Order: sequence, then C-alpha cells, then structure tokens
Amino acid sequence: MEKTRSIEKVHSAETSMEENPMEENSMKEADSADRLAAFEKMLTAVQKEYNDILEKMERLKAEGKVKTVTYQQLMSRKLMYQNMMSLYQIYGLT
Repeated sequence: MEKTRSIEKVHSAETSMEENPMEENSMKEADSADRLAAFEKMLTAVQKEYNDILEKMERLKAEGKVKTVTYQQLMSRKLMYQNMMSLYQIYGLT
C-alpha cells in the first residue's frame, strides 16, 4: 500500500512537470543562477583564504619560524588552495 502511494506521488510530480515545460525551464534557469552565485562565492572564499595563508606564512618567515608545525600546516593548506584555484582556472571559472 505504501509503495503504491510513493509511486503515485512520483507519477503525479512527473505529470505536473510535463504539463508545464515553461515552468520547468524557469526553475532550471533559477537553479543555474543559484549555482553560478554559489561558484562565485566559493571562488571568492578560496582566493581570500589563499591570500590569508600567504600573509601568515610571510609573517612566520620574517620571524624565522619556517620549521614550526604551524608553518608546515600553512604550507599544506596553501598547496591545497593553490590546487583548487588551478582547477577553477583549468575549467575557465576564473
């Protein structure tokens, strides 16, 4: 009985989308705009974090603390964010 209700709900949702293709296109455009905004927001956050890491590393380097655990952790994070930014570049998202 429960399976039948689930199938009916799915069928009803599919039918309603088929009836109004304009509404479906409008929803896809809204989703695309939201995704683009999310990508832009993420790119900005990645760039900001990368620059913050570089500043912290420069500060530690000036203090002669390049062999500290903190510096090494920042180096790892720098490489990770650098890789992320490279991927954005490869896919033409920058």
